[in-house]
Amino acid sequence: MKLLARVVRFLVWAIVVTWLGRKIFNWIFGSSPRTVRSRPDEAARPLFRDPVCGTHVAAEVSYPLGQARALLHFCSAECREEYRHARRQEAGA
Repeated sequence: MKLLARVVRFLVWAIVVTWLGRKIFNWIFGSSPRTVRSRPDEAARPLFRDPVCGTHVAAEVSYPLGQARALLHFCSAECREEYRHARRQEAGA
């Protein structure tokens, strides 16, 4: 019974020391691995879904294509050309 009490006491102390050590470490270095810091002055950039491959891409780096009063955004020139080719085939069929 004494052995079991010592093991439990050791485990409790190990948990407390680990938790306290992490708190002190994070307080000293000012960051927590679970904390995500965001800048309040940064606005969220909208992402657009590529209709061919499904990749999400920002408007600044996309390959746009205007079609029927809509602006589509593609992740690459290849996806844009594949979309154009598919639309031509649908129109011809």
